[in-house]
Amino acid sequence: EDFSVLLGLFFAEFHPVQGPKISYQVPEALISADVFEAFSEFIIPKPQLCGRLVALFLSYSPFYFSFFFSSLIYISTLIQHKKKNRVTDDYQIVGFPISIEGNKYPRNGLLFNLAFVFPLDSNPKSYEPVVRKVANILTSLEIEGEFVFDQEKKGRIGEILERLLEDLNKYRECQILIGLIFFLDHQTVEIKQNKKNSNILPIDNANSINVKLFPLFEDPPTINDHDVPIALLDLQRMVTKEWDLTMQKVFIN
Repeated sequence: EDFSVLLGLFFAEFHPVQGPKISYQVPEALISADVFEAFSEFIIPKPQLCGRLVALFLSYSPFYFSFFFSSLIYISTLIQHKKKNRVTDDYQIVGFPISIEGNKYPRNGLLFNLAFVFPLDSNPKSYEPVVRKVANILTSLEIEGEFVFDQEKKGRIGEILERLLEDLNKYRECQILIGLIFFLDHQTVEIKQNKKNSNILPIDNANSINVKLFPLFEDPPTINDHDVPIALLDLQRMVTKEWDLTMQKVFIN
């Protein structure tokens, strides 16, 4: 199956002073600051949209629409820029905003979103489980070890974005495996993987990211009553004790 091309990724968060901002993105300058400001309320949304897949259509087309599905919210918006000052292409952005409450955080909460960027006319449905899984893994990393809140640990998110972009486009899967990390005199010393695992990016000593794209298949056609065969004989009378037990059950049903 032809999967959608992944144009890039970005990690956005709510800064207690600056507000919503993009902290990391690949490629660099994928989304400019002024363009992000126009749709940041959908990337770092209110709590009602957190913990759900959100797809944002970023387009210069002269229309606006939004529609809602059970677990996926689609929003289309018009960014008001003159074409001569246009700084971005038409994109489709899929993210899974996360909100974690806690007294240790400024404003008693941590808001972030690792979003995937696709061409506007693509169908990134195969990526939806990946977007959800990566967001949930970052949530676990944060709860267990402050991976997002700690500035030093958060610096590795840029590496994660680069690996996801490269591997998902090339191999349709990505493995970011466990690394061995020790803390000595406030310095992190990482034991590197052997050469056989040189393509594996370690995160910490207890977690890993393993994601893979799977093809999507069309739903089976609707089965009508007249499509179902009807027994014209009493099938139970045809079964004998010599039959295999599994065959007896299959035959009767």
